[in-house]
Amino acid sequence: KWKLVNKLKGRPDVEASDFSQEIKEVNPQENNLVYQMAKGTANRMVKYKPEEYRACFRTLFDETQDLQQRISNFMTETAALYKSTEGENSAHHDERTISAYLTFHNPEKYTFYKNSYYNEYCKLLGIKPKDPGNKYVHYLELIHDLIDNYILKDTELLNMVDTELQKEDYYQDTKRLILAQDILYTQLIIESINVASNFKAVIEEVKRVLEKDENENLFVFENPTPHFVWIKDKQGIIGDTIAHYEISNDKPKGIYTVDVHFEGKYKAEKEQFKPIINNLPEELKVLPWDRSQSIRYGTGISSNDPDLISILVDQLVYLENSVGDQIRDIIKNKNITKTPYMPNISLNQILYGPPGTGKTYNTINKAISIINPEFDLNQDRKIVKKEFERLTNVGQIVFTTFHQSMSYEDFIEGIKPETVDGEVAYEIKPGIFKQVCELTKIKSISSDNFEQVYEKFIEEIKNNDGKLVLESIVHAKEFTVYVNSKNNLRFHANTEKHYEGVIKKDVIEHYLKTNETLDWPSYVKAVGLYLVTKYNYTKKEHDDNKKYVLIIDEINRGNVSQIFGELITLIEEDKRLGNSEALEVVLPYSKEKFGVPPNLYIIGTMNTADRSVEALDAALRRRFCFEEIRPKPEVITNRKNGDNGIVEGIDLAQLLETINKRIELLVDKDHQIGHSYFLSVENIKELKSAFQNKIIPLLQEYFFGDYGKIGLVLGSGFVSVKEKEKNIFADFNNMYDASDLAEREIYRIENPDKIDDLEFKEAIIKLMNIKD
Repeated sequence: KWKLVNKLKGRPDVEASDFSQEIKEVNPQENNLVYQMAKGTANRMVKYKPEEYRACFRTLFDETQDLQQRISNFMTETAALYKSTEGENSAHHDERTISAYLTFHNPEKYTFYKNSYYNEYCKLLGIKPKDPGNKYVHYLELIHDLIDNYILKDTELLNMVDTELQKEDYYQDTKRLILAQDILYTQLIIESINVASNFKAVIEEVKRVLEKDENENLFVFENPTPHFVWIKDKQGIIGDTIAHYEISNDKPKGIYTVDVHFEGKYKAEKEQFKPIINNLPEELKVLPWDRSQSIRYGTGISSNDPDLISILVDQLVYLENSVGDQIRDIIKNKNITKTPYMPNISLNQILYGPPGTGKTYNTINKAISIINPEFDLNQDRKIVKKEFERLTNVGQIVFTTFHQSMSYEDFIEGIKPETVDGEVAYEIKPGIFKQVCELTKIKSISSDNFEQVYEKFIEEIKNNDGKLVLESIVHAKEFTVYVNSKNNLRFHANTEKHYEGVIKKDVIEHYLKTNETLDWPSYVKAVGLYLVTKYNYTKKEHDDNKKYVLIIDEINRGNVSQIFGELITLIEEDKRLGNSEALEVVLPYSKEKFGVPPNLYIIGTMNTADRSVEALDAALRRRFCFEEIRPKPEVITNRKNGDNGIVEGIDLAQLLETINKRIELLVDKDHQIGHSYFLSVENIKELKSAFQNKIIPLLQEYFFGDYGKIGLVLGSGFVSVKEKEKNIFADFNNMYDASDLAEREIYRIENPDKIDDLEFKEAIIKLMNIKD
C-alpha cells in the first residue's frame, strides 16, 4: 500500500490531457485496493465518455465542498454515467473505490476503506455503523481518533514503522493514516482467519507424494465440495486452481452434475484430462454445493471454514490406498489430529436491538452453545429450555437483570445484616458476579471420605448421650447437635431465645465439597470444621475446565460504572486470570485479592428503545463486542405451524415491515418493534390482543402522546379524530381569544378489543394501504 501510494500520489490528475490513459495507469494490476468490477466500469466510462467521467472526479476532489456531499454526488453521477454508456447494473463506484481514489490523490488527508473492517471496528467500539453512503466519513472520524489516542502514543510502533518506510519507493505516511488502516485491516480481518500453522507444510509434502511417477493421474481435493482440485498428469502437478468444477442443479431432489472448466495455460489442453474427469468418484455428483464453504489455498480462507487439517484427513477416501497411507504418515509425523471446528466466541458480548426481537431468547441459545456445543438447538423449544434449566440448576448459567437500584454491593460484594442467635450481625456477603466467579474455581470431586467421616460423627453423638456441644466459628457461641430419625442433625442454640433447626446431611456434604453454605451458615461451617479437624475429612479434586455463563438482561438499565466498579478492567480477555496481562484487585470490603476467571462468559442484552448503544458507558462499550438483533419478518413467515405467517388473510410479516418502515422514518430504527409480538398470533383475537397490550402501548411510549404520529403509523382505523364541540369553553374575558384552541385536533385510539373482527380487519387493511 505504501509503495502503491508513493507511485500514484496526486493521481488521478483531473487535468491530464488523456484522461483515459490516466485512469488505466491509476488502476494497474497490482492495485487490488480498487474493486475489480469498479476497474471494469471505470474503463468503460472513460472509454466512451472521458470528459463526463473526468467531471465526476472534479466533483470528488473539490476540497471547497463538504466531503459527505462530494461522495454522494460522485456516486450519483457515476451511476448515471455508467447507465448512459449502456452499462448494466451497478457502476461499482462505492465508498471502497472512492476511498482508494481519494487516498491516491491526497494521502495526507485520506486513507483506504473497506466495509468489512469498518463494521468490525464499530462492533469493537460498541457503536452502530452508519448507513451506506455515510460510512466513509464516519470511518475517517474513527481513524483520526485511533491515531490521536493510540498510535501517536506508541513510540515503539512508530519507530518500527518509520524504519520500514525508509525505503526509497515507500510513501512516508507522516499523518499515520495508512498505518491506522493497516492496523484495522490486519487485526480485524487477517487475524480472524483461523488456519492451522503447519497446514502449508502438510500440503507441500502431499504434493511431493503425488509427484512420484508411480502415482500418475491421482488427485486430491482441497474441499469436500469439488471446487478447486489438484490434478497430476505426466507433466507433474498442475497448480492449485487449474481444474475449476462448477456444480449446477439441473435435476430435482438434489441431484447435481459436474461441469469442468480449465484455466490459465492448460485451457487449450482440456482433452488430455478427460480420462481423469471421467473417473471422478460418483460421490461428487450428489454433493451439495455451498459457495460460502469453498476454499482456495493461497488466496485467503474464510474464518467460517472448518479446520483445514480435518478436511484434508477426510479427503483421503478419494486417494489410492498406497498414497493414502503415505499421506496418513505425513499427518501422523506432523502430529496433526482432527479437531472439531469451534467458532471464536467473545468472552464479553452484548445483544442489542429494539423490543421484541428475541434478545433474551438468543442469550439462552448462546449460553447453551458455549457450555454444551454438541447440543442441537434446532430441537423443540421445550427441550432447549430444559437444557437451559439443567445448566442453570448446576450453576453453569446464572441469569440476572440490571435495574436502577442495582449496586456494587449486590453485584460484587457488600456488608449485609443477618440475624444470628437472635442478634443482628453484619457479614460480608459475595454478590452475584463474585459468586459465579467462585463457582468457576470449584473443582469436581473425584473421591472423598465423607460417608465414613459422617458415620463416625453420628456414632460419636450417639455415644455421648445423644448430643454434642460445638461452637460457632464467628461468634464462638455454643450450640448443641442431636441426631434425628433420618440421620440428619437437629440443633438448638444455647442462648436465652433457644431456637432450633435441622441441618440436612446433604447440606454438610455440599459445604465440604464446595465451601458453599445452603442453609444455617454459622452452624454448618462449625460442623464442617469439626469433621475436617477431628475426623480428617479429605477430598481429591480434578479440574473439568467447565465453562460458565453470566447473562445480564437489560444491562443498560443499571449504572454500569457503579455496579462493576474497579472490576470493569478485569473482564478484558487478556486481564483474566492465567492470561498474559492478568490482573487482580483487592476488594474494598473483604480485602481479598480477586481476579476474573478465563472460563466465565458474560452475555448482556440491551433494549435500544430504552437507550442507544452510544449512550452506554464508554468503558463498557470498549470491553464488549456488540451483536445487533434486528426485527426479522421472515421468522414469522417460516414459523413451524405452516401457515406462512398469514392469519385470516392478514400477512403478519408484511404488517410488521409496514409498521417498522414508518417508525424508522418518524423516530429511528432503534425504536422499531420485534417479530416476537406476531410470532405466536394464530387468530384475529390474538392479533387484537397483540395490538392492545403490546404494540399500541409501545407506540404511545415512543411518541410521548403525539397521537398524530401514532395515526401516521397505524392509520385511521386505529386512530380517529374526535368531533369538535361548539362553545366548549366557559364564558370568560372577551379579551382572550380561544378560537385557535377550540380548533385543535383531539385524537382517540380505538381499543382493538372493543371492535368486532370485521372492523378490525378493515383497520388492518387501512394500516397497510391495501387498495381494492
